[in-house]
Amino acid sequence: MCGQEVLWAYLNSRDAARYLGLSHKTLANLRAQGAGPAFRKGSARTVRYEQAALDAYVAQKEAEWQAPARKHNAPACVGEHPNSRTG
Repeated sequence: MCGQEVLWAYLNSRDAARYLGLSHKTLANLRAQGAGPAFRKGSARTVRYEQAALDAYVAQKEAEWQAPARKHNAPACVGEHPNSRTG
């Protein structure tokens, strides 16, 4: 495999946290709550994340974060409340 880039299918929890821009402890807390990305346990102390699962988690979270912004009606003018009535 000389000259070829090796792509890792699975990342350990520290590398996965770095990939997501989270601390290792935050990722562990999300995992414990069942709120984080999908993972596999190799043994009692080994946790692995597939890069595709991390990418899917990011896409899901981005969609959730953007959903409330789409529902919000922006004011017509800066400083004007959207429910205000003038005239």
